[in-house]
Amino acid sequence: MTTQLLGSSPNITALSAEQVELYLREHPEFFNDHLPLVASLRIPHAAAPAVSLIERQVAVLRDQNQQYKRKLMDLVQVGRDNDALHRNLHLLTLALMRADSLGDVIERVHGHLRDDFKADVVALRLARLPKDFSTDTCTLPLDAS
Repeated sequence: MTTQLLGSSPNITALSAEQVELYLREHPEFFNDHLPLVASLRIPHAAAPAVSLIERQVAVLRDQNQQYKRKLMDLVQVGRDNDALHRNLHLLTLALMRADSLGDVIERVHGHLRDDFKADVVALRLARLPKDFSTDTCTLPLDAS
């Protein structure tokens, strides 16, 4: 006997418990081939409301495993962010090495910080300007693109 899954396409039907049992009996290697499924199964204890120590330990280990998976995914994302930062810093460094004047340096820094690092505002403060350097030449408007 099969039953239709709720909210699913009319062409998809659910397997009966008997069909699942028959399949598992005919394919004893199924759980060996699907270990993540085994780890997620929750099988109630025969002693109804009582929970064995092993079941409690398994539940705790499952929770810890989920926490570790989340932490790992967070660390992977941090790694990706760091890779992007490294790549952008490398591009900025190469651009600065090609600069042939202070004005060119300022324009390149402004462009890379705005475009690669997605900076909303870029402000450079230079401690000592050369005497022949005109600040008007390198003033960039806020909406420079």
